[in-house]
Amino acid sequence: MKLKIFSLCRNIFSILIYLGILIVALIPYYQGGSLILGGEGNTYLDFPTLWNKTHFAWYHTYGLGMVNMSPSGTGLNIILLSLIQILTKSTTITNFILVLAIYFFPFLSVYILAKEMKATSLVSFLIAFFYVVNPFTLYYLTNLNQGITFSIVVIPLSLWLIIRFYFNNFKLFFFFGLISTCFSFAYTNYPMFAIIQISIVLSVLIANNYRNGKLFLSEAIKKYCLLLISFLFFNAWWMVSLVNILPNIGQVYTYDFAKSWLNTVVVNTGDIIGKTFSLTTGIGADPSQNFFTYWYNQPLIKLITFIPILLILIFFLIRKKNKKEDFLVLEVIMMLIVVLFFLKGSSMPFGVVYNFLFAHLPFFYIFKTPVEKFGILYIFLLTILLLLIFIRLKDQKFYHLVLTVFSIYLFFCSVPILSGNIIPKMYNGMKDGFYASRKYFDKVDYQRFRQTVNEDKSEYRILSLPGSANYQVCLNNQGKSRYTGMDPVLMDINKPFIAPYNDNVSVLYNSISKEGYQKLLGFYSIKKVLLNQDTCPWFGYVHKENINELTVILDRTMVSNFFGPLTLYENKN
Repeated sequence: MKLKIFSLCRNIFSILIYLGILIVALIPYYQGGSLILGGEGNTYLDFPTLWNKTHFAWYHTYGLGMVNMSPSGTGLNIILLSLIQILTKSTTITNFILVLAIYFFPFLSVYILAKEMKATSLVSFLIAFFYVVNPFTLYYLTNLNQGITFSIVVIPLSLWLIIRFYFNNFKLFFFFGLISTCFSFAYTNYPMFAIIQISIVLSVLIANNYRNGKLFLSEAIKKYCLLLISFLFFNAWWMVSLVNILPNIGQVYTYDFAKSWLNTVVVNTGDIIGKTFSLTTGIGADPSQNFFTYWYNQPLIKLITFIPILLILIFFLIRKKNKKEDFLVLEVIMMLIVVLFFLKGSSMPFGVVYNFLFAHLPFFYIFKTPVEKFGILYIFLLTILLLLIFIRLKDQKFYHLVLTVFSIYLFFCSVPILSGNIIPKMYNGMKDGFYASRKYFDKVDYQRFRQTVNEDKSEYRILSLPGSANYQVCLNNQGKSRYTGMDPVLMDINKPFIAPYNDNVSVLYNSISKEGYQKLLGFYSIKKVLLNQDTCPWFGYVHKENINELTVILDRTMVSNFFGPLTLYENKN
């Protein structure tokens, strides 16, 4: 009994150490009234309003409206965040809990997996810490998008469930289905949805070998079928909507667009194989872009990033042969090699095979960013491989030396966290000393605008001006700091708004200077036009008029209401 209590306390202490590191790393982003916001997914401050907009089958606030085919706005995460915000009455606390969760749960999922596989508390901590702070994952998490970042939680958590309840089909069916529906928002991105499903197949094979000492393929197939039925049963509430998109997926991802994107990714990544072994595939070669590119382009750090691969090679030189355990290690290595083939995409060697699959295998071209998507699988399998190796080396004389070298590697990987750059400033695409930052100040004028619009009981659409050529806007925020991401002014209103990236709205941006423009707005039920003076021409505008010209045109034809840099025009036509 005392041993169990001691073990529990040791595990809690290990988890609290990591949690403490995270809290200290994130607090500077919340000083002076700021919080963390930006990018594609981390753009919401008002989660109760988000829930009210997105839990219907028809997503009426998105442009001209669309079928709600994504679980991102209807998942348990939005419900929990809404409750937290209602109870605390604090946008900042809610935002902090969200960002903390994005960085905390990947660690926790691998930690409990390692303990389930009989690793010591030290090894469990080190391997879970590696899963988060390795260059690929830590940079990937800066997306702060719940719809994709929680995929790295679901994958190891699924393996933990499969191993833990492998011999109890009822518990396996129930808990796997329950967890999968709780994390349904992690399936928002369809390529990532496919990657998670592939990971389940791999996890079943790993668990089958781990529990039986060798691979029983027929049993593994039965277990996977059980999990597939469980997934479909518990997630039918949102998967039914996929029936609507599958026949038209070519309109979402056209082959030509996907092929062009794939070629760009492969070219920009550079030496994919080398970067894969160093886990730096997502990090650019220009040291001036951000702290990550600066740090991981240092000559010494480049060498240090190869330590995990070197430890794997050393293991095969010093290990004591064990046919049963070696087979599981070799199985994971074979999985890694297969994933590496897909990760490199159309680059050499054998790039022609990926191109063939891309062109002829149905839906395969959704993997237009293989470095990122298959990179998630690669990191997962590499983590499992290192865990198995550390467990195997426990009773060997080189064990402590290996852990020491690995700990040194983790220290250097954690420098972005320790130096206050866990979410770095971005300088690429910026000039004159400006930079993009996730440290966001929600201006009082923005808050007044949203409150005014949300309290208006009328039904209408709002047109967003100026029309940015990129779906992510760039706004002057404070000093030299700029916000980049989905529009934070409009994402939290309860009215539909139209932006240039919406379908079938180009006429609204091409006809601004033409006679009868107000009537055209009326055809689209646009009663208000928002002109944001904070907007920067990051990628240019989709219309010929600059902000000053827009102001002259709108002032001449509409009544205005000012909210600092925001001007809300009313179309009375």
